[in-house]
Amino acid sequence: MNKLLTATLIILVISLIFLYFGALSPIERYFQNQDRIAQLRDLVKAQKQSVTDMETLKKELNDNYKQPLEKVAAALPAYADTPSLLQFLTETSQKHGVVLSKIGKISIGGGAQKSSEESGATSESTVNIKKMTFHISVNGSYDSLNSFLLGLERNARLIEITNLNTSQGGDKTKANLPKYDLTLTASFY
Repeated sequence: MNKLLTATLIILVISLIFLYFGALSPIERYFQNQDRIAQLRDLVKAQKQSVTDMETLKKELNDNYKQPLEKVAAALPAYADTPSLLQFLTETSQKHGVVLSKIGKISIGGGAQKSSEESGATSESTVNIKKMTFHISVNGSYDSLNSFLLGLERNARLIEITNLNTSQGGDKTKANLPKYDLTLTASFY
């Protein structure tokens, strides 16, 4: 009887081990896989929503901010564009009654490098803003010069007047109009 009880217990233990590893383990894995599939579905759903949100934001930015971004690009262009800037100076001087008598030295140099961390942004990039400095001389009345400087100020491009010298014009061809030597700086990146 003892042998029968021992054999029954051994068979029972083997049956339980077989049942656990053979039958219950795959069922448990099935339910674990179902949970993992549900998590992945939730993740895919969240990513799809994120893409939809980004597309909506892109459309909103294109609809609402296209003109302001174009203005920023005009104010701080990606290249020096010296010919169009000099053409603008010539047209502005003619429009405002001053004679652009001299275009002097033009130099292009690196400007201040400002990291986005300094400006409060969170990305790691740096912005290298370059400067183009040029010297011009104009002749005209004070009112004409004032109008010319306002025309420069109203230009979409950022132009900074870094130096202004005045002298009395002695050239008879310029009708003794005062001469103004300006040093201008335009920025680009």
